[in-house]
Amino acid sequence: MVTISCAEYEDLKARNAELEQKLNWLMEQLRLIHHRQFGPSSERISEDAMEQLSLLFNEAEVYADEEKSEPAPVAAHVRQKRSGSVRDRDVYHTYACADCEKNDVSTPVMKTPKEPPLIPGGFASPGFVAHIAMQKFVMGSLCTGRSRSTNG
Repeated sequence: MVTISCAEYEDLKARNAELEQKLNWLMEQLRLIHHRQFGPSSERISEDAMEQLSLLFNEAEVYADEEKSEPAPVAAHVRQKRSGSVRDRDVYHTYACADCEKNDVSTPVMKTPKEPPLIPGGFASPGFVAHIAMQKFVMGSLCTGRSRSTNG
């Protein structure tokens, strides 16, 4: 056990009070800084000014005729049910020369052959599947993210 004299005790008490005062001052400064940074914005305006600004931004509505037209009646209808598939079939157009059709000139027209899908029943194009394979096996990234190739 350590004993100290009364003078040392009073000196320590005064030093403690001084440090407590500094701590309280610093805590108040920290609270004020937090209030300035995270507190309410200083850009608040009165309701009168807000009303004037609303007239500025809603000018078309303010000057529009006050008469409200009644909504036009709409005939009742039943929606048609869509099929389960988004894409039922592929559409391939065949184009011909309009001048040749008008003059009855027969020209051989080549149609583009339909490519079978890469994955049966799938919507992924061969280019997209190649991109995913390159990302996974060449770049070494997961299928869920491509941050390595986009960030450099």
